[in-house]
Amino acid sequence: MKKKSLLRVLCVLGGEILLLALAGCPAKIEKPALVVYSDPLSAEEHATLGAAYEREGNLARAFEEYAACLKKDPKNLVALTGLGNISLAQKKWKTAANYYQRALEVSPDNPVVWNNLAMARLGDGDLRKALAAADRAVGLDPRDPRLLETRAEVKTAAGDHNGAKADLDAALAVCAERGVEAELKTTCERIEKPGE
Repeated sequence: MKKKSLLRVLCVLGGEILLLALAGCPAKIEKPALVVYSDPLSAEEHATLGAAYEREGNLARAFEEYAACLKKDPKNLVALTGLGNISLAQKKWKTAANYYQRALEVSPDNPVVWNNLAMARLGDGDLRKALAAADRAVGLDPRDPRLLETRAEVKTAAGDHNGAKADLDAALAVCAERGVEAELKTTCERIEKPGE
């Protein structure tokens, strides 16, 4: 009877004490040693997780995953761009620009990264560098309305309202050519008829 009561008390106190009592170990509990484990995820898997967290708005977790990715692959374009995006969202303009510059070393003809660099330079107030980056982005993909819109923002900040208006008109023309209205109508119809 005493044995069962003792075991119940030991179970209540915790499994470690129970194991120590049953094994005849000394009562003093040592701190566990630091265990170093190998990260089972690949750089690409960390980048994918980072992008998912970034889309959800969980920037802290996205940052952790992108940083883990860069430890394994310092030139991972997704992680570098993602860290730039996080820094941009936090209005850390110079940090964002540094990440985008590193991303451009990996992919120098990436219009989206050039566009994001333009936004970082605009936020930092360096209008000359912002316009150069925006011009490069539009030069690489002149039919992307997002890039034209960014360049219009930079031109507006620089006082070039006519140039900004021309870029916005070009962006609107591209949207009309691409049939954005038709795409929206199709989406609306699909929402109205979810079973199809």
